[in-house]
This record gives sequence, structure tokens and C-alpha cells, in this order.
Amino acid sequence: MDESRLDPKLLDAFGEPAARALQDWMRQEGRVLRFVQSLPVGTTDSKVAVVFVETPDTQAEKLILKLCPPGIDEVREPGKHRNALRLSPPAFVDRHLVELPIPPVRVSHQQWLMFQDIAGGGLAQLTPLSNLLDTDRGALAESCATIVKAVLEDWNALQKLVEWGDSSLASHGVRR
Repeated sequence: MDESRLDPKLLDAFGEPAARALQDWMRQEGRVLRFVQSLPVGTTDSKVAVVFVETPDTQAEKLILKLCPPGIDEVREPGKHRNALRLSPPAFVDRHLVELPIPPVRVSHQQWLMFQDIAGGGLAQLTPLSNLLDTDRGALAESCATIVKAVLEDWNALQKLVEWGDSSLASHGVRR
């Protein structure tokens, strides 16, 4: 593939401004992007796809490419993600967060493109939580419980600060 030419499927998936930013990035970095597939998104206006990132001297790397939609929180998403990777306990990062192997690409003052590793090494079990809202409330509850447990136990893995048997909990009316 001509490294100066953007895969037209990326233009279709991400729109003109993002495609221009990707085209410029490809020229600056000497990389080529190949579109693999779009991915389902949740309740945001994000656009997400699987891409191969190639350079002339390295093997193609399969990554997630996410276009953060315009908005205050989305503008800060790349920095928040990097901070989460930097400030979280290492075991939590290893088990629950994905790396950003390529620095984010600015689309505009309100939009960013983020390259992310693929969680769990594959896409076989990828389901946005929003897909479970109307279809499988049991699976949604189970998924939410898993997330909460991971944050409470894995994030605070250094020391369990509160045990259910703690007398201070009982003094506040908390019972098992």
C-alpha cells in the first residue's frame, strides 16, 4: 500500500477531519494504517475501529483506534488515560487497563484520536456494557459487579483497609 495514501475505509469510519489528521500523521511518522473493522460503541459519539499500523521495517501491529468526540471530558481523555496508567497500582494496570502504544493524534482543539492495545489480547469477548441494557439485565449486573469488585479489590490491593468484621463498621450500623 502506498504509505502516503489513507485507506478509504478510515475516511468512511472516522470522517474528513480525522482522516486529514491521520493522513498528516502517517506522513510525519512514516507509518501506514490499514482498516480492519469498525467496532460497536456504547452511548457516546466515539468512533472505534480495529486497524493495522505498519512501518517499512516492522511487523504490522493490530490496535484499536478511537476518535474521542468533541466535548470537555473527551478532550481530556488521552491525558486521563495516561494518568490512569501512570498512577494506578501496577497489578491493576496489568489486569484492567490497556496501554497507549502510540501517542494521541490531535484532530482539532476539541478532538483526539487514541491508539490503544486490544484488551485481553483479542476481540472475541468484546461487548459494550450499553448492549446489555435492553437485552440481558443479568449479564449487565454481573459485569457491573465484576467492575466494582476490580476497582475495590485490585485498585486497593496494597492493603484491605476495611474488613466486614471491623467493629467500626458495626458501630455505624453496617451488618454482614
